[in-house]
Amino acid sequence: MTDTNSRTSPRRILNILEEIIVDPDNFTAKKISHKLKIPLPTIYRHIETLCEEKYLVAINSKKYLPGPKIRNLILKSLPYEPNFTLRRSYLRKLTNDIEETVSLSIPIGTKLVYFDRIEFHWPMQLNLEAGDHLPLHASASGKLYLSSIEEEKVIQIFKNIKTPKTAKNTITDISQFKKELKKIREISEMLKAQIKDDNRLKISFKLNDELFQKQVKPRQLLSDFLRFDCGMTGTHVGCEHGICGACTILFNNEPVRSCLMLAPQIHDGEITTIEGISENSTYDDLREAFKKYHALQCGYCTPGFLTTIVYLLEKKQYLSDEEIRKKLSGNICRCTGYTGIIKAVKEVMANRFKRSLND
Repeated sequence: MTDTNSRTSPRRILNILEEIIVDPDNFTAKKISHKLKIPLPTIYRHIETLCEEKYLVAINSKKYLPGPKIRNLILKSLPYEPNFTLRRSYLRKLTNDIEETVSLSIPIGTKLVYFDRIEFHWPMQLNLEAGDHLPLHASASGKLYLSSIEEEKVIQIFKNIKTPKTAKNTITDISQFKKELKKIREISEMLKAQIKDDNRLKISFKLNDELFQKQVKPRQLLSDFLRFDCGMTGTHVGCEHGICGACTILFNNEPVRSCLMLAPQIHDGEITTIEGISENSTYDDLREAFKKYHALQCGYCTPGFLTTIVYLLEKKQYLSDEEIRKKLSGNICRCTGYTGIIKAVKEVMANRFKRSLND
């Protein structure tokens, strides 16, 4: 006997899913066939369909578990439970009060699952929806959670992580991770102590070899902070998406896009802008070479280029044309066509190389 009744087939599929989800460890096709009074071939046929559509995952020929589609459906439905309106009103009030994005998330195993989220209208946003999840050990919210629980639990979670490295700088060593969590606790306490009634933070940093202390908003872009609060107008803002490179500065002696950083991130760090780089002898050589080869026209992108190039030349490596182009690929010029820039870099590099041989 086959199941061809269109009205009973959906109900049978749902009943099979319920049995497996409620008690997957004790599930067998024969048990469900007997309990639901559904022919065994029909059970197998429905299970095969559910596996194909990823509602179930086959562990072996007898054992099945809820698949990714089931988990996603459950997670996506979480925000719309009975307290949705009340919860949203609290989240919106908190978002407006602190002028920050507010997330409600739940730690599940080695992941942090986002239950609900209200974005504040900042230029930099992370697109996360209810049901999305991130590794506890490789996300800001996850690390903040881990810093608040007992160390034994952290170690256990760390041991259960199956894909420890999610990015280049992901910490995979438990001793280093403990130090990271300690640092987070210290920063959290510092921020609690320093935050003011107007929601500003006190930060200390070096700017072009001079020590500064300033008040900043938690989500103020570093590019805006440098231009409007520090008067470093040589830091130009172009795309505001980290693509054009016009806002390039040195942070702890590494080139970064200041439009992709927040001002509080430079606390206890060192910033060098084009104003500081102009005191470098390499800058003088580059300026003359740029003039000689007409490597600039409107000049808007030039501070970003010069910052990146000075950083490269300080490495004291001799680069080919192709390598120079690759190293400068993060800086965009819409005027020159790059030929003059490459020639200028090559000349300064060659002259520095000759001087080093003579020395």
